[in-house]
Amino acid sequence: MPRSYLHDRVRVERLKADAPDTGPMRRMSDKGEMAQIMSGDLPPVQHLMIWTLNPGHTRGRHFHTNRVERIYVVHGEIEILIQPNDKSLPGMLVPVIAGERVTIDHGVAHCYRLRGTTPATVLEMGEQPYNPLNPDTTPFDGFPQ
Repeated sequence: MPRSYLHDRVRVERLKADAPDTGPMRRMSDKGEMAQIMSGDLPPVQHLMIWTLNPGHTRGRHFHTNRVERIYVVHGEIEILIQPNDKSLPGMLVPVIAGERVTIDHGVAHCYRLRGTTPATVLEMGEQPYNPLNPDTTPFDGFPQ
């Protein structure tokens, strides 16, 4: 059952373990781990990026006016500070662990930070090409440092 925040504007879904290959799932075997992050259940991807997050650093601190941001935590644990860009609701802290897929709707400011001391690896996906100079990405200064 997915977890939802800010009136369903941010959704966290744990990929099913050892599920059939017909949809999103994770499987552990002697070979290692396999994760099928999407299988026809999301819009086509035009932006695919992998990034790491090290102790003491953050990523994000912005919101998108049109773009939906999707991530999948490959390794480690992160937390996401989220808040509507208009500050109509208070900010929240969302814990996310390896094997979880997150959807952040446009208009929700987000800031990623590490939980613990082990670096995290995150896959970021979007149905629109990402351009940091595009006016769709707006800095957000409403998060604590």
